[in-house]
Amino acid sequence: MSYESDNESIASAVVTTNTLLGYVDVEISKEEPVYPKDSFIGGQPIPIDVNSPIPSKFVHCKVCSKPMRLLTQCSADLPGTWYDRALYVFICVESSCRRKDGSIRAIRGIKKDKLIMEQRESEEKKKVEEEKIKQQKITEKEEETKNLVKNLFGSNDNQNSNPFGANPFGSSASNPFSKNVFETNNLKKEVNDINSETITPAFSEVAKSNIKPKDKIKVEKKEVNYKLPEFKGFILYFETEKLDSSKQVLAPLPDNLKIDDEGTIIEDSTSSDNVKSANLPKINPEKNKETEDLAKLFDDQTFQNFTRVLSYNTTQVVRYEPGGSPILYSSKDKVSNIFYEGNGKLKKQSEWNIPSPDYNPSGHRHFELQLMPKMIIDLERDINDITHIMKNGMEWGTIIVATDSEDVVPLNWMDKNGVAYIEEWCGVQWEEEIRA
Repeated sequence: MSYESDNESIASAVVTTNTLLGYVDVEISKEEPVYPKDSFIGGQPIPIDVNSPIPSKFVHCKVCSKPMRLLTQCSADLPGTWYDRALYVFICVESSCRRKDGSIRAIRGIKKDKLIMEQRESEEKKKVEEEKIKQQKITEKEEETKNLVKNLFGSNDNQNSNPFGANPFGSSASNPFSKNVFETNNLKKEVNDINSETITPAFSEVAKSNIKPKDKIKVEKKEVNYKLPEFKGFILYFETEKLDSSKQVLAPLPDNLKIDDEGTIIEDSTSSDNVKSANLPKINPEKNKETEDLAKLFDDQTFQNFTRVLSYNTTQVVRYEPGGSPILYSSKDKVSNIFYEGNGKLKKQSEWNIPSPDYNPSGHRHFELQLMPKMIIDLERDINDITHIMKNGMEWGTIIVATDSEDVVPLNWMDKNGVAYIEEWCGVQWEEEIRA
């Protein structure tokens, strides 16, 4: 779904999109541990296979070569596939590395265990066949019931016979009520049996429910030859995005600004109303630097759209939609040039110039994952040292991850466990720099 058009009304009704939103659930702890199939932020990364750790070269900063911190690990199995898949995003918080390429990296993990894949495919086919058989039985039962009812109440084609038909209360052999033609208990039970069965879903379905640790097989984590610094970790749960105007949270304007009759924001000593998402105003930046900086934000329609979408689900930390569209934080950087034309209009997806993967030159990458600024608040919530924040705090507005649309992995990249890790494209849009 595109969020670019101001003409698209999302204020009058609840709109559901194809995007899954990730929210913070509980803190990672001994009571709430994480497993390879979990999605979470912070903490230590978990290899997609305990015997195949993430290579050290992928978890170190390309700028300073120091170990990075995990921002998020998301289980990302794709529908119609039988292998395990995960996405990792790492960040270097060294002040000297801020805003530099290579200080944030995205890694795709793949595990293609042939035996496990064959087993999953076989189980899936078996379930499908069982469902077909049960559906066929239900159909046959319905047809049998229809035929019996037709024979009981249908007309007699023989014009010379008794118009009232044969005596239905004659011999027991011909008595149609010797069998209850309206018996539906078995039919209802078969329908319930089908409804109670579930087919193993992909991440896009699993992510909607939070699977508790007791439902999982506990595995031992193999030690790796590096230890990463870490943020406090939190397990995520996912829900389908809904744009509900009744739950929309609009950001207020600063107290010294108000909207005049012509829709222009001017300085004022009194409080002003909230900015309306469907009528975002322009600012007259003639008085002071504070107003001028604010004007730049509101003059950027892309940023306005970003805040508008967030206002419906303000606590989201991850947006997940393979093949979908990201919402951009700014239209004034090199990342925006990938998605926008020179006039600020969003390009068609076929015209996005996301860098193609080196390992699959004939292929292309598509959008899959996006990290949202609320994640910074969650990961830094226990840091009260302002000096520490100024020196090592995060300054990104959003992080966009694009992966190979064909999910290609060169065969010679896989280890003996059928595992491979591949670096994908990561586009970072940074916050506006604060001028002294």
